[in-house]
Amino acid sequence: MGAMGVGFAELSGNPTDRTVAYYEARAKGGYGLIITEVTRVQDTEFCTPLEPSLGSDQFSPGWKKVTDAVHAAGAYIFPQLHQPGRQYTKVMLGHDTSAPSPPCLSRL
Repeated sequence: MGAMGVGFAELSGNPTDRTVAYYEARAKGGYGLIITEVTRVQDTEFCTPLEPSLGSDQFSPGWKKVTDAVHAAGAYIFPQLHQPGRQYTKVMLGHDTSAPSPPCLSRL
């Protein structure tokens, strides 16, 4: 299953019971490999407020519930890791972005 944004995480980025149920249902439905929605790797930069996170170990227990449910249904799961970098600007985030080059808008 290709990545699709579902927005079932908490604002903090923690997967919820709804996240578990969503991916578990897809695994039970016959998908062998599930790619998650964009999953932030840095909690200060993300696309949507309900985007799940793998930005620190605090999210591991929630993701363990997701992966255990998917594995129990016979499927594999892989996170689509996301770091928006220069897609955002200091104005949007309130701080400098993390990227190897300046934001596109700064060159306009």
